[in-house]
Amino acid sequence: MQLALDGLSQRLRERLDRAVEAIPRGGLLPDQNWKRRHNALSLILLWHVPVLLAYSLDRGTTLLHAFLDASIPLALGTLAFWKRPGRGVRSVIVATGLISCSVVLVHVSGGLIEAHFHFFVVVALLSLYQDWKPFLVAIGLTVIEHGVTGVLAPHAVYNHPDAWAHPWKWAFIHGGFVLAASAASLTAWSISEADHRERRHEAARQHAQREAMLSHEARHDELTGLPNRRMVSDRLEAAAVRAAESSTMIGVLFIDLDHFKAVNDSYGHLIGDAVLKVTADRLRAAIRGSDMAARLGGDEFVVVCENLQGEEALTAAIHRVDRALSESISIDDDITLQVGATIGHVLATGHDPWQDLIERADLDMYRLKHLRRSGNEEVSVPKPR
Repeated sequence: MQLALDGLSQRLRERLDRAVEAIPRGGLLPDQNWKRRHNALSLILLWHVPVLLAYSLDRGTTLLHAFLDASIPLALGTLAFWKRPGRGVRSVIVATGLISCSVVLVHVSGGLIEAHFHFFVVVALLSLYQDWKPFLVAIGLTVIEHGVTGVLAPHAVYNHPDAWAHPWKWAFIHGGFVLAASAASLTAWSISEADHRERRHEAARQHAQREAMLSHEARHDELTGLPNRRMVSDRLEAAAVRAAESSTMIGVLFIDLDHFKAVNDSYGHLIGDAVLKVTADRLRAAIRGSDMAARLGGDEFVVVCENLQGEEALTAAIHRVDRALSESISIDDDITLQVGATIGHVLATGHDPWQDLIERADLDMYRLKHLRRSGNEEVSVPKPR
């Protein structure tokens, strides 16, 4: 029994949440759309002025009375184009003006039921603002006007005895009917807001994707996807701090491909690019998860090793990288290349200047290349201990 009650309560809460979610929030209309709608509604308000004048005169009122009836819509319609107030104030001005037009029509008609339909039209029009302030002002003015006028001059707003006797009851009845008749407008408003929120969310998502893409491009090599020199510098700065705090060491490997120029000259840049991509993939696979491989440009790569306990750990990292890059590279199943690499290295503490670690490893790489040209083929890789 308790489980059934809990399930029923949960379903009721879910339905209530959906109902609350369906209620429009208001105020989400973009400024450009709001201005177009406000200008249109302001013009509709001003267009009522000659219509009210003509209708009043046709109903037999004096010219002065007709002008007095149209003066409030005229004043509010003119004021609606004043740009200094905010959106809320300007929309309330238009709402008040349009409701005053409804009041004049009902008054001049002698309380004809048909004239009351103008209230329904006005409230539907005001929902175009997609803002609760003008909408609720219109509903409130409708109720107040029907109640006050119903007390002071019941025949000017109602045309049946029960309303003459109970003006406030029928004022709320009319307000309820106007609100109920606006259900379609509120639904359209809610759907429009949902679409707007979805578009705004999608725009924000795309903006975040663009920002992430631009940030990635600024810190990564376009060809290989490896971090670039800028990101290596940031990593070394942070690594130096961590090494100083943990009393560990930082290792930097500077890698230069040995025969890359010959590959480019013999096979062209497309094959050269393919070699660089394979090299990047092999570096990623050869290093530890805590290390970082990067491409500085051309055929130069760097590996940053953190949390090293000494030279033996760095030597092990050099051997892993050397083994990976010493393997032949097959391109399109019909080209096999033996490229190889020379690996310079430097081992530093967290208190050493991190800014020159890449340069020191680069110098070591050139030293090894010079020794190899002198006939020593073994010097590029330290012997494991």
